[in-house]
Amino acid sequence: MNWNWLIAPEMLFMYFGVAIIAAGVATMWRKWEITRILRERAADSWSTVEALVESNVVDRGFEAGVWQVDIRYSYCIEGEYFSGALVRRFTDKYSADRYASKFHQASKIHVRANRADPAVSLLREKDNSQLAMVSG
Repeated sequence: MNWNWLIAPEMLFMYFGVAIIAAGVATMWRKWEITRILRERAADSWSTVEALVESNVVDRGFEAGVWQVDIRYSYCIEGEYFSGALVRRFTDKYSADRYASKFHQASKIHVRANRADPAVSLLREKDNSQLAMVSG
């Protein structure tokens, strides 16, 4: 069998393009994870409040090979209602579906809310260990 087509100049160009795209996706993934970790650390000093899951949606992300879970929730502080969202990215639909299944609509969860600006909140896994969460 002739395998010369694998190293033809046209194919090398395609391999290079695929490598560039893969490196870009990996870089974006790392950026999202670092941002998430920094936000979670910043929220350590915020108050924990009870929230209500309004919706959870699993959909294809904007990047190739990425599935996205979008969890929307609402919470009340001193009689005023606020809403927030958590978006998590996964490399496969199965993991995304498993993660989303932990957040049933109308279920109660805990979120961290910034008392200085109550419209700013964060849904953290470690504040909701009763949900037996999975990581993505």
